[in-house]
Amino acid sequence: MARTEHLRFQQTVPALQGMTLQDAVPVTGQITQITVHFPNGCNALVDVAAGWKNTQILPVNGFIALNDTTAQFAANTPVLQDETLWVQINNGDAANPHTITVVVSVQED
Repeated sequence: MARTEHLRFQQTVPALQGMTLQDAVPVTGQITQITVHFPNGCNALVDVAAGWKNTQILPVNGFIALNDTTAQFAANTPVLQDETLWVQINNGDAANPHTITVVVSVQED
């Protein structure tokens, strides 16, 4: 049975700042799911995108921005061990920092 690895990206992003988090793919396989948690108070002011290497996969273009929800997005993206996964988070809230969590699930071939 193939194992699934879950890569967790979590960061508190200060008001009006952005950052890109990166990690290496632990196994060769498929990205099967990306889960994003937007805490209450984000009010669609915090943008998130995720991808691997030079390819954005969540969403295909642009960013997602939600509030007080954990959203799961199915994916079927082949990846190789040690390729770079990345998550970009932009906080457009002028008054508050926000802690965003993104979990990328990779099923080993």
